[in-house]
Amino acid sequence: MSEELRHKTVAVAVIYDKEHGFLLWNNKRWGGYAFPMRHLEPGDDPAQAALTALSDPDFPLSLPNATASPIECTGAFGFSEGAKQDTYYDYHVIEIRPARPLDPATLDPDLRFFTYEQLQAATNVTWSTRVIATSLVEAQEVVVAVICRRGPSGVDFLLVHNRNYGYFFPAIRRKTHSPLEDMAVQAVRFDTSYSGSLAAKFCREVTNIHPSTRFGARERRYRFYLCCVMLAEANPAESGNALAKALDDLQAAKRNASQQFGERGYWGWFTLDELHRHPGLSSDVADLLPAVAEAAEMCLPDLRSYQPKPIDTSGVQLSPEILNLTEKLADSAHDIWAGQRFADGWTYGPRRDDAHKKHPCLVPYAELPDGEKQYDRNAAMETLKAIMALGYRIEKQGST
Repeated sequence: MSEELRHKTVAVAVIYDKEHGFLLWNNKRWGGYAFPMRHLEPGDDPAQAALTALSDPDFPLSLPNATASPIECTGAFGFSEGAKQDTYYDYHVIEIRPARPLDPATLDPDLRFFTYEQLQAATNVTWSTRVIATSLVEAQEVVVAVICRRGPSGVDFLLVHNRNYGYFFPAIRRKTHSPLEDMAVQAVRFDTSYSGSLAAKFCREVTNIHPSTRFGARERRYRFYLCCVMLAEANPAESGNALAKALDDLQAAKRNASQQFGERGYWGWFTLDELHRHPGLSSDVADLLPAVAEAAEMCLPDLRSYQPKPIDTSGVQLSPEILNLTEKLADSAHDIWAGQRFADGWTYGPRRDDAHKKHPCLVPYAELPDGEKQYDRNAAMETLKAIMALGYRIEKQGST
């Protein structure tokens, strides 16, 4: 047997009903209830393979005219009983929409709907099914495309209207392992119909937790990957540019399909100030604003004349004793920041809300997300290095 790690790519057919949950198949070969699956060979279309999995002779349900669309790509390590070898499984998760509603009372005994909670608690569900369901329900990855221009009041950002969430940046769920930059371009194509040349550059990842109704109402963890997107053949600041024309045409098509929009129509330009306070925006926008401003500087490199020039600390090495101060200083810096916020009338809230002075980081340092702690650690460490780079020494009182 080869010592090289075995790798299998699998198409997974997921049928979900808002009232009843996930439809699972009691597959005797796999030892429990599972999503229908099919191994993929190079060049196979995952969506078609998922539909083919439903045509398995042993699968006890016929779903003519069902449609399939990718919703997720996730991976997991497991032990293959067939190959008797540790294997990495790359799951292409495909949502199957039956042409008619499914009645649990009429299903074959080997088919059963599970709520997410039932699925996780059941002992007769395969491990891979739990992995896939957890990825669908508890995590969400979104690639966000930031397009900006210089407007009369500063920098403007392009947002489009989503009928479920309000105005948001062009965005796409991360359903595959494609490069983030490619997916950002894909989001712009889909949300604007712009066909000109585009270039994207990854800026920053932002983690956020908020309620979602997909796969059952609950709080979900979101990971947003912000990419700045630049147009080589159109200047968004010029009237009648190709991007505006594409958006107008798309808006007209959506209106013909009886879609309703917010006060600006399907699309609009928003200043950073409006993004802080506009009532028609998606609630996620506020959490992204620091990263959005950072992306704007990547899109418009000459946006600011100010060029930060911190003290050069590249040649400074901190001793273990000094490094131990980093966490204490980071903790103290957070307390100073939080104390000032409290003094200014801010209180804790699960999401940042500038209008009501709510902030999710108004908790003890130990309870901060790792990403927030790292910002404080970096600031503390660079401060210690800067002190030494300027020729000072740091010694503990009473030490020799």
